[in-house]
Amino acid sequence: MASSHVPAPSPSPSAASPPPASNVASGLVDLRPSGYDLVIVGCGLSGCVIAERASAVLGLTSLIIDKRSHIGGNCFDYIDEASGLRISQYGVHLFHTKSERVWEYVNRFEEWMPYCHRVKAKVDLQRGNGYQLTSLPPNRETVNTLFDANVTSEEDMEAWLASRRVGN
Repeated sequence: MASSHVPAPSPSPSAASPPPASNVASGLVDLRPSGYDLVIVGCGLSGCVIAERASAVLGLTSLIIDKRSHIGGNCFDYIDEASGLRISQYGVHLFHTKSERVWEYVNRFEEWMPYCHRVKAKVDLQRGNGYQLTSLPPNRETVNTLFDANVTSEEDMEAWLASRRVGN
């Protein structure tokens, strides 16, 4: 079980000793004497953000517990010592936001690697030349590939769509 925390106060001489291990295993633990204001179960993104915000904004202390031996939940990655490569323990994770405030917040804690995600679909056009790769979600390239069009601008796309639109 991993344990991570935002700063806890130094124990006072009168602080109670930790509960016996048998109580921890049975779930009968009262953590109030340990000096934490919050107990957060899960060190994924949500648990870590709650602990950080509770500390920074409200001055609360948190004990975060997790069954895994690391923080970060499914976004955990590490540098492989043998190769020097970054390994995503649970698969690649992508972060999307349009919020400048959120982007500034997450950049306080980690350096982000640029990544451009492109999805391609393999489509059988029934033209005798096999499958074609095209972009998804649909864009100009998709229209040009699937319909032998020559859409090169937003205006071209509007005209192409208008010519195929069913009347109301």
